[in-house]
Amino acid sequence: MRRNIIELQLNKEGYHQLTRYLVRNKEIIQNPITNFHSTLRYSEKAPLFSNPRIAKHIIGCFPIKISPETYYFDTFGNSCLVLRYENETVRELHHYLEKKVQLQDPEKLNDVERKILKEYSHQNQYKIYRDFSPHITLTGGFCGNLGELPSFKHELVFNSFSWNV
Repeated sequence: MRRNIIELQLNKEGYHQLTRYLVRNKEIIQNPITNFHSTLRYSEKAPLFSNPRIAKHIIGCFPIKISPETYYFDTFGNSCLVLRYENETVRELHHYLEKKVQLQDPEKLNDVERKILKEYSHQNQYKIYRDFSPHITLTGGFCGNLGELPSFKHELVFNSFSWNV
């Protein structure tokens, strides 16, 4: 199954702050993940191919600072614990990428990209995310009470990104 994923990556300090938080709260938060990121774009149907102009635009937005005042814990899907946040730059980047997908000209794709696009068009799409909800996944299978979680009060900073087609 092919997936197009563009993710924001935390700087080292943010990674360490989240790791320390999860270790301090291991009785409530079990089996934490270690690949902290925030997904800007996820698609199983319409890939956005790597493009130097788009990459330069994303890089030009760094560093992206996330204010602790916007944080709250939530669960997604099958009990994934997430730290949700609000940030105008992240929302703008998401909308920018979605526009770029719509403007992507299949005639200008190279042979490899055309082959990948064909693979996407033949696979069944099973995950559809209608709304963009900026968040960082902390663990899967969360069974605790959200109200028991101590607040996370550290500013997080995204300073890089990954792009997989």
